[in-house]
Amino acid sequence: MGNTLSKEDIVQMQEIFDKIMDIPCPELDISNFNGITDYIDFILQSDVTNPIMKGSDLVGRNFIVWKAQVIIDKSDDKSPSTYNTFTTFFKRYSEPTSCVYHTCGHDGKILFDTVGGATLEQMSFLYTLLSTRTSELNYYQAEKLKLSYENLEGFETRQNWIFKINI
Repeated sequence: MGNTLSKEDIVQMQEIFDKIMDIPCPELDISNFNGITDYIDFILQSDVTNPIMKGSDLVGRNFIVWKAQVIIDKSDDKSPSTYNTFTTFFKRYSEPTSCVYHTCGHDGKILFDTVGGATLEQMSFLYTLLSTRTSELNYYQAEKLKLSYENLEGFETRQNWIFKINI
């Protein structure tokens, strides 16, 4: 998975994923569709009629998908930067004991990167974000969570940035 996990971390990740899947939101029926990579990577923004939706794929893997806007207050600029994200978060394997979770999406920028599998911190952040529909991160938090923003050059200018996320 790329991350060394203790037994306690594994239990916590499973519990957090269950809490994420318990967040009240409409179901997204994807029928028997399957992506070419066996990921749930074919969902389009036009398929998602609410800001957050959830479902299950044809092999029983649960997923949740959301649209979010990220506003970056760069503190030295008069106008903040804004970009939209479209992200699907899912359990990679259908085995009950698996704790590998990923983000994907090919119809827009994803909110954060989970190469090697989501971390416990990313999952905790995601639960809070989806539950409250908003979050605010400083640059260091955004970097640690692997927030997807390609223009993070120049440490001196970015250390005071604030990332505001709204669903």
